[in-house]
Amino acid sequence: MDLLRVMHNNWTQAWWRAWRTQPVMMSVLVLCLLVYLLQQLLGNSLIMALLHFPRTESMTQMRQVWRWLSPVFLHFSEFHLAFNLLWWWLLGQQIELLQGSTVLLSLLLITGIGSNLAQYLMTGIDFGGLSGAVYALAGYVWWLGLRRPQWGLQLPSGVMVQLVIWLVLGFTGWLSALIGHMANAAHFSGLVLGLVAAMLMMVFQRDTHVK
Repeated sequence: MDLLRVMHNNWTQAWWRAWRTQPVMMSVLVLCLLVYLLQQLLGNSLIMALLHFPRTESMTQMRQVWRWLSPVFLHFSEFHLAFNLLWWWLLGQQIELLQGSTVLLSLLLITGIGSNLAQYLMTGIDFGGLSGAVYALAGYVWWLGLRRPQWGLQLPSGVMVQLVIWLVLGFTGWLSALIGHMANAAHFSGLVLGLVAAMLMMVFQRDTHVK
């Protein structure tokens, strides 16, 4: 019992410490989990109707500003959810701890909306997932790790190569046959936006930390 109590206390302390130090990373993680739970309880169709990207021909939906970002919280399988949240956690916590919550939130908003728009233009509203933003964070962390290693961000080039291979295979259609529809336009545009964001950060921050 004492061991269980210690484990529970340690887990609780780690949970609250993560909320205090990484509120953006944790909030997005929990939102994705909650939305997925609602998808299972209420059905994908209902939740998609509430959160899908706005149709450009609908002025009502265009004015529903949450729709520009909300597709990032939609996931359509346990694998899809776990893959995206694992990378969000690994990359997001680095950025938020080293550069601050404002930087991570800005990256989420800019790259999430940008990759959503790219995917909408390619396939319409039938998509969802955090992977566009995840690819943006990967590009951002990898490039700054190479060019500004003193800032502390790290993503091994070998891992980045694997993510790019995954992206390329997505465009071939081979992965879609195995795991279902992939938001390839979101992945590619997210990666590009993340690299651009890293280059802009180097221009404006020079050799200083953001925080």
